[in-house]
Amino acid sequence: MASWHLDLDISDKFPFAHANLTKLWTDRSGWISVSIDPAKQNVFLLHFRELASVWVEFANRYIRVRPVVSDFPSETVQHLIADQIVPRIIAHHGQLVLHAGAVRFDERAITILGESGRGKSTLVASLDANDWPLLGDDAIIVAVKGNIWTGTAVYRGLRLFSDSVNSLFPVSPGLSAVAHYTEKQRVSIPLEADHGNRSASLAAMFFLSPEPSDNRISLRQMTPAETCMGVIANSFSLDPTGRDRAGQKLAAASAFAATVPAFEVAYPRDYSILPDLHVVLRDQLTKLRNSGWDLARKDPPLPPSQRL
Repeated sequence: MASWHLDLDISDKFPFAHANLTKLWTDRSGWISVSIDPAKQNVFLLHFRELASVWVEFANRYIRVRPVVSDFPSETVQHLIADQIVPRIIAHHGQLVLHAGAVRFDERAITILGESGRGKSTLVASLDANDWPLLGDDAIIVAVKGNIWTGTAVYRGLRLFSDSVNSLFPVSPGLSAVAHYTEKQRVSIPLEADHGNRSASLAAMFFLSPEPSDNRISLRQMTPAETCMGVIANSFSLDPTGRDRAGQKLAAASAFAATVPAFEVAYPRDYSILPDLHVVLRDQLTKLRNSGWDLARKDPPLPPSQRL
C-alpha cells in the first residue's frame, strides 16, 4: 500500500461521475455501499453514509477521499483508510482477509471472529494482557506457505470502548480517538513490541456466538462446511458480486476451513468470566498442540492463488 497515492478532496475539485456508476452492493446496515463505473476497469466508489465518499482507482493506484464536511477530522480519514479501504484493496488483489482479531499462542496464533458487538476486540485485548501477544484486532490476511496457513495483521492495532479499557488495564494506556463518530479509542502499542510480531502460523479459529442463556462457557468444534461459510461471512471484499473473485475466495476459504480447526464459543459478556474463558481456550489449544496440531483432516488441494 505504500505506493498508493491518497488525496483528501475537501473542495469537490474532482467531480465524481455518479450518473455513470452502477451500484454493486450495500451492507446490511446500509452504512457502506459500493458502486463501479462499467466503462472503466477496477474503478470503485465507496460511500460511507453521512461520512465520506472514497474513489479507488486500481490502474493509477489512487485513493481520493471526499468528506461530507470540510473540517473532517484527520483521525477519521485514517480510520476509514486503514480499517475499511486497505483491507478491501488487499482482498481485491486476491488475498483472503478476515475481519478478525488474532493473538499468539506459543509458536502459533489463533483468530477470533464474530459479528460487531460480540466482544471480539475485548477478548483479544484480554488475551494480550495475559501473555498472548497481539497480532491485530480487526483485519488479518490469511495465506498458505507449503501446507501451513499463516495470519498477518494489516496493522498491529487495538480499539476498545472505555469500559473495556478500564476493566482490562490496571494502568491506563495511551489512548487516542479512532474516529469522530465512535466512542471507541485506539490503544497505543509499544513500538519495540511491534517488530516482527505481525505474522504467525495459525493453530485454530474461534467464532464468537451469541451470549448463552445459561451463563456458562461452551465450546463446540465446527464442521469444515460451517467454518467455510463463517470465513466467507467474516471476510473483507470490495466486489463480492464478481464471479471469478467469489469463486477464488470460496476455494481459499474451503481449503483453509478443511485444514485449520474452528470452534464456536459462547460465554457470558462479563469481564469476570474472561479468565475462565482463557483457560478453556488454552486447554483446547494444548490438546491440539499435543496432537501435533493435527486433527487428522485430509488436506485438500490448495488453490494456486493462495500460494506464496
